[in-house]
Amino acid sequence: MSVLTKVRNRLRVFTHRATPSIRVLLFLVAILGSSAFLGVYFGLENSPPVQLQRFSSSTALNNFLETHHPPPMTGFWGEPLILSQIESTPRSDYNFAGTSGYSTTNVQTEGVDEPDSVKTDGKYIYTIVEEEIVIVDSYPPETAKISSRIQLTGSPIALFLYTSSKIVVIEQNDGELILEIFDISTPEEITLDFWLKLDGYYHGARMIGQYVYLIAHSYVQDNRDITLPSVETSNSYYSVPVKNIYYDPGDYDHGFHYKMIVCFDITDSEADPDIETILMGGSTCTVYSSLNNIYLAVSRYPLLTRSTFDKTTSIHRFQIDAGDVSYKASGIIPGYLINQFALDEAQAYLRVATTSWFNTLFKPELDTRPWIEVSNIYILDMNMKIAGKVEGLAPGERIYSARFVGTTAYLVTFYKTDPLFIIDLTLPQHPKLLGELVIPGYSEYLHPLDNGFLLGLGKDVIASETEQWWYQGVKVSLFNITNPFQPEETKRLIIGDRGTESEALYDHKAVLVDTDRNLLVIPICLAVHPEGSNPEPYDHGEIIWQGAYIFKFNTTDGQIEHRGGITHLEDLEAFREDWWNFRDFFIKRTLYIGDVLYTISQQTLMYHSLSDLNYIGEIVLTSGSG
Repeated sequence: MSVLTKVRNRLRVFTHRATPSIRVLLFLVAILGSSAFLGVYFGLENSPPVQLQRFSSSTALNNFLETHHPPPMTGFWGEPLILSQIESTPRSDYNFAGTSGYSTTNVQTEGVDEPDSVKTDGKYIYTIVEEEIVIVDSYPPETAKISSRIQLTGSPIALFLYTSSKIVVIEQNDGELILEIFDISTPEEITLDFWLKLDGYYHGARMIGQYVYLIAHSYVQDNRDITLPSVETSNSYYSVPVKNIYYDPGDYDHGFHYKMIVCFDITDSEADPDIETILMGGSTCTVYSSLNNIYLAVSRYPLLTRSTFDKTTSIHRFQIDAGDVSYKASGIIPGYLINQFALDEAQAYLRVATTSWFNTLFKPELDTRPWIEVSNIYILDMNMKIAGKVEGLAPGERIYSARFVGTTAYLVTFYKTDPLFIIDLTLPQHPKLLGELVIPGYSEYLHPLDNGFLLGLGKDVIASETEQWWYQGVKVSLFNITNPFQPEETKRLIIGDRGTESEALYDHKAVLVDTDRNLLVIPICLAVHPEGSNPEPYDHGEIIWQGAYIFKFNTTDGQIEHRGGITHLEDLEAFREDWWNFRDFFIKRTLYIGDVLYTISQQTLMYHSLSDLNYIGEIVLTSGSG
């Protein structure tokens, strides 16, 4: 029986009692929806390439904005379907002692720095505290003191550190995005070298060598007037010409915005920034950067596949080279991304992990439900065309975490249990599934370790015999992936009960992991059930503690142990009565310099010995403290 025959058979159920005109409409909708679905899942790589164009004039920009609103769609939302517009629309001890050195921000790609709230150069620690940057002379800890403070004009979001000479601070002041570069070569005499402002909002940033790439978005309309994006610096003012703005002719959305990549040289305060701009729809955009390219990935419901309720993701590649940014190619793949770790570039290919909705009309043996989620890997060449793919993994589950390591992809999907998939990407045109491990719970962050081990951070889960499950405590897992055909979870630690959380689960920069020292540190907000209680799986525990948990792992025997905890809270009884009022004491970041572990909250910088976790001292960071 053909797919079209199945569509017709199902359609008879819905059209039997309908009027003739409604029957015709429903039949056309089903045919269009099924053809759209087939176009997505069986031959999207053969569709015309998605290439951005540039506007020829302001009139062309205005006409595009007026005509590219999507029509109301049918489906679960119960809105009318306008066929005429759809038809023409395109698609053991505590000792962690190691060699001298210091930790850096946990980043996705080596050599591509990511902004964070805390940075160190091995002597000074630079941290955001309220609306200022506090610089602490931190090492050695016995003489630690606050060296200086930088008062800012806006609310700081994140910062970069360039050697020990400059810091780059990104700030938001209502609808104005501000970037400032300070000379910190003499911490007691800090000077402002350069500033940049634009009307818009922060979306991301990367630093490669001496070049910073700032990604911002701004609105197209101001009081119904069409505006063009502009950038003002301490040296110049630049308005982006309409002929320099890229757009996708097939893009439809209810609200367009400009997405800008602004690049500048940290060491040259006189140089003008390089700017690339896209007029873009879609509410979400994922940023990933390799050493050679920045990718902007936008997921949305395309018009032609809205009837199947499936998302697709458009990916735009911008080549970066010593401060120059240039648009190169675009492509489209089925599904949506979980986060930046769903993208990775290697050997002139972009590997992407997505979750898609699958209509079981086309494969009823998969599930009794009409719609299920499946997971996929797509490998794109530098023209953003699909070169290879693995589709339909884990029917009924979605991706919770992804990590690409060399020529291997690791995916964690979840529905009651946590399958870890290992996919071989050695031949980009022919990726293949090697192994799968099914265990309770799931991992939301994966981190490669030495000797064929993988670290997973996520949640434990209690599942019932029905469709229900309940998240429990934070789970730390160690996976042996030496044999990719038979991965093994060698150790699992469960922290707390339902309600226990960690910033490490959704922000990888909160993870301190060092394979030389076998050290793992993550922030934990601990919730436990009262002793002697008999809680149901859905009952939340009582929040009793917040701080940093320290672990030591061993990639020889596949073990990981909890070694201790550090908190900035002095009165735990008061904390338990009203924990929300103690947020400024929540440890957000940890780092080490030499054999000293530093924990940082908005209120305090505290330091402990890595040899025995003994307390050494602390500094109050808020203004007026020193």
